[in-house]
Amino acid sequence: MDTSKAYTFRPSSPDGFRCCALKISGYDYSWDEGRFRIMIVLNGNIDLSFHRNVYHLEKDDIVITNPCETHAAFSTDPDAVLFCLSFARQAFREILPQGMKCHFNFISDGSTKNDTVCRQLRYLCAQMADAAASPSPMSDMTARGAFDLLKVLLLTKFYP
Repeated sequence: MDTSKAYTFRPSSPDGFRCCALKISGYDYSWDEGRFRIMIVLNGNIDLSFHRNVYHLEKDDIVITNPCETHAAFSTDPDAVLFCLSFARQAFREILPQGMKCHFNFISDGSTKNDTVCRQLRYLCAQMADAAASPSPMSDMTARGAFDLLKVLLLTKFYP
């Protein structure tokens, strides 16, 4: 995604996650070789081209992409903002048996975006963004704790 339109909270945390808010105007193509992405629509409407389909996303919708998966966001809404949290595929190394990899397939819709698990995911991403926005020893602890909880949530509720 075009980082000139990104508001980065902190380039990289101690645990290797990055988060930013992106103003989506026009067509933004993205591909990230070794990182997972969790994208949350903060404002407006966004069309996401992903897995040869186009998904219409609205406020609070969530998309999880895997390393090496291409996707493109498009919006004609001048107020469209997308939150993006990315982290390295190695984040699960300490949890998974050697050689095993995670692969998540999730795009929320009107029937799922208000489920408890989606609310938890949005909450943890907000905690990480908040902690990343004001670096301090306490915020680093908050970010690491929220990131650990996020990984547990992904592994237990999003069927890797």
